[in-house]
Amino acid sequence: MKPVFFAFSLITLLFSACKKEDSTDVGFTDLSINLSFEVDGAPLVFDTMRYINAAGEQYSVTRLEYFLSHFRFYKNGLPLFSKDTTIYVNARNTGSFLLHQLPVGSFDSIACYIGIDSASNVHGKLPQTTEIVGMEWPDMMGGGYHFLKLEGHWQDTAGTPGYAMHLGTNMMLVHAGSFVGYTVRSGATNSINLVMNLNEWYRNPANYSFDQDGVYTMGDMMLMTKIAHNGADVLQFKVP
Repeated sequence: MKPVFFAFSLITLLFSACKKEDSTDVGFTDLSINLSFEVDGAPLVFDTMRYINAAGEQYSVTRLEYFLSHFRFYKNGLPLFSKDTTIYVNARNTGSFLLHQLPVGSFDSIACYIGIDSASNVHGKLPQTTEIVGMEWPDMMGGGYHFLKLEGHWQDTAGTPGYAMHLGTNMMLVHAGSFVGYTVRSGATNSINLVMNLNEWYRNPANYSFDQDGVYTMGDMMLMTKIAHNGADVLQFKVP
C-alpha cells in the first residue's frame, strides 16, 4: 500500500545568514526521515491487545494519525536552520518523507512540532484532501485541525471499551525532539530514523490512566494538556 504522507509549505528559513542557492548547489541537499512506531521497543502492531501503559492498563491501537511541522536543527544549543514544512502521517502506512534543501553540515539535535502552528491551524489552510478534511477540528471547539488522533481499546473489568486521545487547538501544540549527531553530506544518501514510542503519551511528566483520567480527551482542556505535556518525549531521532 502506498504510504500516506503529505508535505506542505516547503519553505526554508535559515537562522544563520547565507546567500540564496538553487536546487543544484552542492551546499544543499535532501534528508530522508524514516518513520517507525513502537511501544517500549516492541514494534507497533495494530488491533492487538498486547501493550501496557504506565498505569498498568492493557490496550490496543486502531488509529494513529498526526501532523509534524516546523523542523528545527541545532548544534551546541544554537539554532542552525529550520524547515517550515507540514507533514500529515497515517501510521498504518509507514514510510518516509523528504526534507528538501538542507544545508550541508553537522547538527546534534532536532526539534519539531506535533501539530500545526497558529498561522496554519485554520480550516482550509492545508490542501483539502480526504485525509486532511478528516483531521479538521470542529469550528465550535476552535476550528483548525486535529494535531493527534490516537485511538484503540483497553481492558477493564467489564470488557474492552474504546479510547480516543485527540489533541487540537493552538494551546495544545506539542514541542518534541531529541539529540542526534548527524552530518548532512553533499552527494550522499542522507537519512535519519524518527521513532514514536506510544507509551510516552501515557507517562512523564504524568501517568495517564484510562480508568482514572478518562478515555476521551477531545474538548477536555485538563486531559488534553496532560497528553500534550507527555508528548514532549514521544519522538526519538536516530541514525540508521
